[in-house]
Amino acid sequence: QGEGKYMINRYLRERGDVNIKNNADLITKAKFYNDPNFPDRKQARENADRATVLDTSARIQTRVALQTMLLQCMREQRLDALVAPMSTVPPRRLTAPREPTINGRSPIGWSFLGQQGFPAITVPAGFTSEVWDRVPDGNAGTRLVGPIQARLPVGVDFIARPFDEPMLFRVASAYEAATRHRTPPPDFGPVPGEP
Repeated sequence: QGEGKYMINRYLRERGDVNIKNNADLITKAKFYNDPNFPDRKQARENADRATVLDTSARIQTRVALQTMLLQCMREQRLDALVAPMSTVPPRRLTAPREPTINGRSPIGWSFLGQQGFPAITVPAGFTSEVWDRVPDGNAGTRLVGPIQARLPVGVDFIARPFDEPMLFRVASAYEAATRHRTPPPDFGPVPGEP
């Protein structure tokens, strides 16, 4: 968070706007618009401007414990890589409200293990055939509608031991070649060099 605060202040200072020279100016002088697809931007700027003390000891202990367990499991089971869904929540339409976090399950696809020092790569794994979309619902916030037929992309993550990216690329490449799940969007042509 400290680096982000430094970088936004540096960016605002160097862009040369006489009214908005730092994050504090941005908070007090800018217009912020509400958008149900994004978090409260003004609140995010205010949070970024607060002084914080960062205690990473619990985070580091969790990371070391997780690395130890996974590396032991991979060694005992003689695994080159792990595989997991990129997200357990299907992708949403661009204009749809964000799915809420439920029971710790985030709607945002990312590799938890990538943050623990394990290299990860996401490759296409096919498409949905139908989804339940979240739509605005007045005072209730949002509600689910569906199922709706929708062909939306789904990804799969491959995770390897730290510093074993070459093996990870081989596994991901072999999976892509065997499954051929990647297809160009209808309005785009194939990538040069692809069959």
